[in-house]
Amino acid sequence: MDKLGVLGAITKRKEPTPKGKMSKLNFTYVEEWDVVMCPQGHSMEYKTTTRQGYLEYHSNKDVCINCPKKEKCLYEKSKKRIIRLHVWDKHLREIDQFTKKTDLGKRIYKRRKETIERAFADLKELHGFRYARFRDLKENPYENGNLN
Repeated sequence: MDKLGVLGAITKRKEPTPKGKMSKLNFTYVEEWDVVMCPQGHSMEYKTTTRQGYLEYHSNKDVCINCPKKEKCLYEKSKKRIIRLHVWDKHLREIDQFTKKTDLGKRIYKRRKETIERAFADLKELHGFRYARFRDLKENPYENGNLN
């Protein structure tokens, strides 16, 4: 989108956090060192990338066991914290900041309801796209206007 000069108008979804636990947003990614810093100032090292495109950063078990905030940070039965960041996370945060903080971003996001969301609503209500019909083309070749 950047190369084409297209401005995005999306907001980043907040991931659900169990009650009383620290959110992923309390942790800070440090790009120069490719580490995630916990609220107590300890670094979490990169471990792996999942098939879904998430970078996993793992904390040190020995540090977490002695941490004063481990009750709020660690989940049940775990001895370390794992933070997952998507490979596009930095870009999504930039778009989210543009959408929420700038006047232009707010105007574009407001117009989205009038254009994009309206088009999806019309497809759903007027053109029979309310339910996805997973059928083989052999069984029903005329589904959704496919006349080949």
